[in-house]
Amino acid sequence: MKTPLEDGKPVGGNGRLTENRIDKLQVYFGKAIRQNTHSIRAMQTAVMAIWHHSKSSNDNPDHGLCPEGENSWCGFQRDIAKGTTDYVHKDPIPEAVANVILPTFEALSEESLLSKCMHGDTQNQNESINGLIWQHATKETHASLPTVETATFLGVAHFNDGSMSLLSVIKQLGILPGVHCMKACRKLDSDQIHHPHRKSGEAAKKRRKQLRKWKKGHNDSLEANEGPSYVSTSFQLKIKEAIHIQKELPCLNQQLHHVNLKLSF
Repeated sequence: MKTPLEDGKPVGGNGRLTENRIDKLQVYFGKAIRQNTHSIRAMQTAVMAIWHHSKSSNDNPDHGLCPEGENSWCGFQRDIAKGTTDYVHKDPIPEAVANVILPTFEALSEESLLSKCMHGDTQNQNESINGLIWQHATKETHASLPTVETATFLGVAHFNDGSMSLLSVIKQLGILPGVHCMKACRKLDSDQIHHPHRKSGEAAKKRRKQLRKWKKGHNDSLEANEGPSYVSTSFQLKIKEAIHIQKELPCLNQQLHHVNLKLSF
């Protein structure tokens, strides 16, 4: 059962904290980090500007932390710089919902956290090697220590040298790789090189954003029309940002830190 907020309504639902809105907040947070790697103070201001901007309305504008100037991402500040009044606040977050998610934004803007984000790196490499290991030892199935170690060795070898590394393993076992085996490994490596180039193109990125937005909006529409099929006790706001910790010999877990904060009700 949903717990009502101070305005008597639940946190989720139409016009409130929907999946589509959460997805947008995640994107805004990522941009706030990547565009302000020169200053922790600038990061803090950018993160809190998201909260203030998202709850602003025509009757109660709150854009004091938004960047100023004609090139600002904030339409209200662009209006001020141009001397116009064209900007209209669309679908602001209700005050009761904004008050609930405020502690999350305050936690995300803590200096101890943002100081680890100054490099602006991503978690792609870490996730990539994790995926290669899980191909040999899935997370869903229990595996013995020798199996996990073997999966790790194969995953690291594949990460560094591609599928051709498998040929070296086979040779060490006293097995001579056949023509078809070598051809298959070369094809896998070739596909692995060309596939990311296609996915990193602007058309592919735009398509992924459209699909993600459609899925989020579709789920919100279903919940609004039919009600939630499952009501959890917490509304989870996931914001994943890679935090690269520079040390002399950093391990994989030290190089990656996930921010995964829950808004509990």
